[in-house]
Amino acid sequence: MAVDNERTPMKAWLLLSILFLGYACSAADREIISLLVEPIKRDLSFSDTQIGLLQGVAFLAFYSIAGIPAGMLVDRRPRMKLLAVALSLWSFMTAFCGMARTFTLLFIARAGVGVGETFLSPAALSLISDVFPKRRHGFAIGIYVGGSLVGSSIAVGFGGLLYGWLAPRGAVNLPLLGHLEPWQMTFILVGLPGFLIAAAFLLTAEPPRLGAPSQPGSGGVREFYREHWRFISFHHAANGFTNLLAGGVTAWGASYLIRTFGSDVESVGPLLGFAFLIGGIAGMIGGGVLSDKLLRYGGSARLWMCGGCAALGALAALFLPSVDSVYAGAFLIGLIVMFGSVPYSVANAALQEIVPSGIRGTVSAIYYFTISVLGSIGPSAIAFVTDKVFADPARLSESLSIVVTTAFLVSMILYLLAIRPYRLVGQRGVV
Repeated sequence: MAVDNERTPMKAWLLLSILFLGYACSAADREIISLLVEPIKRDLSFSDTQIGLLQGVAFLAFYSIAGIPAGMLVDRRPRMKLLAVALSLWSFMTAFCGMARTFTLLFIARAGVGVGETFLSPAALSLISDVFPKRRHGFAIGIYVGGSLVGSSIAVGFGGLLYGWLAPRGAVNLPLLGHLEPWQMTFILVGLPGFLIAAAFLLTAEPPRLGAPSQPGSGGVREFYREHWRFISFHHAANGFTNLLAGGVTAWGASYLIRTFGSDVESVGPLLGFAFLIGGIAGMIGGGVLSDKLLRYGGSARLWMCGGCAALGALAALFLPSVDSVYAGAFLIGLIVMFGSVPYSVANAALQEIVPSGIRGTVSAIYYFTISVLGSIGPSAIAFVTDKVFADPARLSESLSIVVTTAFLVSMILYLLAIRPYRLVGQRGVV
């Protein structure tokens, strides 16, 4: 699986396909709760703030806390086996969300999903960097992270159809599990396919680690961050604000369409799923391909591209409260997803190109820890503005617009500030 051949080996593409499915499963299990907000609130009498905590803090805080130890394990242990165990864990905890009947149990279940998913991207980025050449990093990482939007589309699209099929049939009583409402059955059924993907990880051979033979360890990580701290500070913060707005849009996109336009879960699910899918493919994969082509102008072209897309995303978010149809609302969500998705492949590729092979898992985990800390604020920030500033659930569109526009603008500034230190890295011959 050497990466310097003219043609990328078929094994690399097969591995990327499995990683794509893993990320799709991850996103579906993570985001299915966003579609079920209204029935959960109705049956369990939760506030928007409690829902925001379940979508943001419960998942992302534990995702972040477990991230660095997970990255260190990725640098030291067989990555495919780690992924099989992690996927089994988060799939079980997704199904457990459907068995929970209190806020505390739902919080624990969401935290368990976060702990399991924290292994995925550090391992995946380490694997991709080992089996693909740099000239294809943007495209390959774009394919991988595109799985997240496919998974989100499955969560709100297929999840909406699944809930629409279950809802008219009402609650069911199952052996051992007892009384289950349609939204609880939706959680359980969405969680089950992950066990099949876990088996695929377990049966896939571990590729060799390529690059410098340096031993992984905290010393190498400290040296790396000490050398590149200026670029990394701006880069990580910029991606953190991108993650903040992405988490907010994903968490509240369905409720935005339902509350603003009087739609229902069954009709909003497929519509929003299509917007997530098309926007995500255009942003993550299309952006990755375009950034690979722009490398002829230097590695900093990736950062210029991220900054420009952030500016366009802010412009789109300004119009969220003013559109007059559910289709126009979904179109705007799709635009925001597209512009907000670009950094997940493009900025990520810029980072991976300067990271030594032996510490990629740990550096990727620190990166995801940083962006997840900021990302965890997104759902709760939107809920806070709705509950405390406007004190009116019907003004969710304005809360969403304020938070998303602000996050885009801050992200744009930080990407532009990251360009000069990244160019200095290039002058030292790293990129």
